[in-house]
Amino acid sequence: MNIFLSYSTQDHHYKDEIKTTLSKLERDGKIRLWIDEKKLKAGEKFDTVIETEIKKADMFLLLLSRNFWASDYIQKYELPLILERYRANEALIIPIVLHDTFDLLGYDEVKEINGLPRDRSVMKL
Repeated sequence: MNIFLSYSTQDHHYKDEIKTTLSKLERDGKIRLWIDEKKLKAGEKFDTVIETEIKKADMFLLLLSRNFWASDYIQKYELPLILERYRANEALIIPIVLHDTFDLLGYDEVKEINGLPRDRSVMKL
């Protein structure tokens, strides 16, 4: 299973926790976790690589925070492609609420998807 992690770079500590949590599954070959920080190589075209990886993903983990919703790159490039794949039933989305973002959930589709924590309270590290 190919998993694409979408997050704001300002939330890197949460990204690190997710990466650590899933590392055993990745090591055992059960998943392939794609995170831009460890997969992008010098000289590669960022947008092209991101689009390719989004098209390969079976599942998207969205680390929702004010930083996520404020990111122009996520809002203009990543999220539209992710939602397109979701709408076509080509991939799953698992929203993970990092901070209180209820007032910032502009995408009704994302708001309607069961996420973690289930009660949409704030994720704690």
